[in-house]
Amino acid sequence: MMLLKSQITTEQISRVLEEVIKPQLQVHGGDLHLIDIEGNTIRLKVTGTCQSCPSLNDTIEEVILQSLQDAFNDSTIQVQVDRGVSSSLIQEALKIIRK
Repeated sequence: MMLLKSQITTEQISRVLEEVIKPQLQVHGGDLHLIDIEGNTIRLKVTGTCQSCPSLNDTIEEVILQSLQDAFNDSTIQVQVDRGVSSSLIQEALKIIRK
């Protein structure tokens, strides 16, 4: 797993996620996890309250993508976010439906 063009390692990306991006999401009850790196695209999984946040698109552009591009001085970096629904959210929905 490596960004080929910039030669940025998974460890370097993980460090930016842990030190810069995750703390901003965790303040709001969210989190994210590195899934994969393919070319210049970093694939992430968003969890917690961020999954259903109406501002998620803004967060992806203004916080996640911008932080990664700034950290590596590379505007070619792209971010793809998996917005899958968590199992806890599905269970909560099922409880409401069954009432």
